[in-house]
Amino acid sequence: MKAALAMSVLTLCLACTAGHATNSPAYFAGNYLVAPTNAKVGRLFSSPPSPVAPPQADSPAPSLDFEALGDNNTMWPPDTHGAVGPNHVMITLNSQVRIQNRLGTTNYSTVALNEFWFGTGATGVGAFDPRITYDPFEGRFISVAEAVSNATFYLLLGASATSDPTGTWYKHRILLSGSEVPDHPNLGFNRNWVVSSMNILGTNHSRIWVFNKTNLYSGASTSSLLYTNFWTNGFGICPATTHDNSLTNIYLVQEYNGNTTNAAGANVGFLRLFEISGPVNSPVLSNRFVQTTLTWTNQWGDFHGENKLPQLGITNRIHSFDARMNSVAYRNGFVWCTHTVFLPPSNVTRAAVQWYKVRTNGDVFEEDRIQDVSGTNSYAFPSIAVNRFNDMLIGYSKFAATQYVSANYSFRAFFDEVAGKDRRLKAGHGPYARFGGEDFSGLNRWGDYSGTVVDPVNDADLWTIQEYAAQPINSGTNHEDGRWGTWSGKISVPLPTNDAFSSAQTIADAQGSATNTNRRATKETGEPNHGGNTGGSSIWYAWTAAHTGQAVIDTIGSTFNTLLAVYTGSTVSNLALVASNDNAGSLFSSRVVFDAASNTTYRIAVDGFGGNSGTAVVNWCQSFAPVIVSQPESTNVVANANENATFAVLACGIPTPLAYQWRFKHTNSTAVTTNIAGGTNTSYTISNVLGTNAGSYSVVVTNSSGSVTSALASLIVHADSAARLSLFTYENETFRMHISGLTNRPYRVETATNLNPSVTWTPIFTNIVSYWYTNFAATNDGRRFYRTITNSF
Repeated sequence: MKAALAMSVLTLCLACTAGHATNSPAYFAGNYLVAPTNAKVGRLFSSPPSPVAPPQADSPAPSLDFEALGDNNTMWPPDTHGAVGPNHVMITLNSQVRIQNRLGTTNYSTVALNEFWFGTGATGVGAFDPRITYDPFEGRFISVAEAVSNATFYLLLGASATSDPTGTWYKHRILLSGSEVPDHPNLGFNRNWVVSSMNILGTNHSRIWVFNKTNLYSGASTSSLLYTNFWTNGFGICPATTHDNSLTNIYLVQEYNGNTTNAAGANVGFLRLFEISGPVNSPVLSNRFVQTTLTWTNQWGDFHGENKLPQLGITNRIHSFDARMNSVAYRNGFVWCTHTVFLPPSNVTRAAVQWYKVRTNGDVFEEDRIQDVSGTNSYAFPSIAVNRFNDMLIGYSKFAATQYVSANYSFRAFFDEVAGKDRRLKAGHGPYARFGGEDFSGLNRWGDYSGTVVDPVNDADLWTIQEYAAQPINSGTNHEDGRWGTWSGKISVPLPTNDAFSSAQTIADAQGSATNTNRRATKETGEPNHGGNTGGSSIWYAWTAAHTGQAVIDTIGSTFNTLLAVYTGSTVSNLALVASNDNAGSLFSSRVVFDAASNTTYRIAVDGFGGNSGTAVVNWCQSFAPVIVSQPESTNVVANANENATFAVLACGIPTPLAYQWRFKHTNSTAVTTNIAGGTNTSYTISNVLGTNAGSYSVVVTNSSGSVTSALASLIVHADSAARLSLFTYENETFRMHISGLTNRPYRVETATNLNPSVTWTPIFTNIVSYWYTNFAATNDGRRFYRTITNSF
């Protein structure tokens, strides 16, 4: 709700004793909110900090981005939220609701928020504070909002009848009790329930509503939806979107206290972790306090009523709101959450995004910030999503005196230590001035929240819907000149193309190497364990043996502890094992050796021990006798001129290494071919050639599968390097000459008009011998002489 929070609390103080597991309620002592002394305190679960900050990767560019929904000048702030289904993107704002296709090229409908909730009886002032999410397990969009009608307040709840939000919706209006004034609802779900929490203004308490999801999705009456609601201390309790359809509990997180001094004298904060469990029809709420190590300010006393966030083009700053928790997701055994914090804890100069990965027992497993310690940039109004691989995306707004407010995000791959550098999704277009209005007189409102979600199509890609400063009207600096805009972006994560058995990468030839990654690879249903380990991140290759013979396959060069297995078979659940291996002489590498049959296709799986991943290298070869790829070449040299002669061969064969033996036969016709002592490499060099070295050279290449003898290469030894020039033809005043000499040497043709002293020779052509030269300009000279000389050595 767009109304001021009536806060009477001046300072929040928390005193906890670690190690106690039973829970008792927190209570107020004067103006202080005191946590129970028997609260469980979860300690940070991590190694001591490194003295060197880990490298920060670049966040990837969006693979797709487009306008979500613009400012129609009816409401502010927009309360940006959205959800993505298999075929639609749905945006819910305080002003309007829009349903688009996933490319943003088609808007199926755009209606006022009140109109969307038509039929629930929410008339009068109407609906506000909308939230929406998508349940990928049941294929339903779920939305909540609050409404007021004739001074009576309601919670609005709706679910689409199918995965198509343009079709039927089951919508309900739940009457709030007494004089309760709701504000700022949150929304989550698990396999049993849809859960919505809301602040109750004027009380510093919240209500948590628990609805039967099965009844909601079936279109049951309102009376059959509600089983219970819980009355709790404090504001900003946020339920998780639960990405585990086997989990019967649902977790909620509250930013409980923003500035508490621990025993060491440092300012630390606490989260409050709630858990709803029990039978579907009789849920039970429990909670514990979670101690964090990162510090932030006491936002309640300092920031709810201040414009703190800078912007370009106007001295008026933007409302910083507060540090309440607005985005929580349960994924892969952890509760992930994020919110805005204000730094430093005293004399605040900037806002930062703080995020956590919390164990369900209350231990903070991981926590970090997206921040600018220089104070130039502030980040606020974040939302978080985590995919099945534990890749994380956090979307937020970025504020600085050097820019208009932009929509930004940070991506962290599951193998990175910290979130990536902030990346702009949509640049701001001008200053934002939207002062006054409703109950927040004097505040330049922004937010109050944003939406970041996982793509249900592959449970890997991530989307974020964020607010930015749109083009203002007039100068942009006057009261209500500002205009907000919202923008959607999709961040695609790279997936291995050969993850699935059916998409195996074809590799060919008797030998070769392929480099891929098994990061974000998965294990298929029915897939066997490879190398005696469960693995969990396999990629596949298909190799057909060209002939019968021993084959060797290994993973040498991979960056992780590999598992390797070779099979025959046509489906992943019906394979015959040929060979497998875990470690083959090193921590990372695996190797198998087997007898391959001609024209048989072998299925090769490369996996990571315990699901490890990284760069995967697979090398393969099949035994065959050596083949000469490049024959030795003949050469000409000059004896006694300190010249060398080199013969080289290129051969291929398996197994390696190949053995080489160079041989020599003198030019004498009765000479015998003899092995050259020491000539056992791929090349053979004769230093300072003599005339006795003239003759024929060859090499025998051998491996265990056979041998091959190269062609003969001749060594011609000359007494000098003089060139030979012969006149081949002369007709029609055209000279055609042949120039020869030492092999692979450049020789120059020169001409003179006479031989009288002192004669002048003019170079006319240079090339490598032997070559032909034709001079067509003989008519230009009454007499012409030609010679050829070595150009250089």
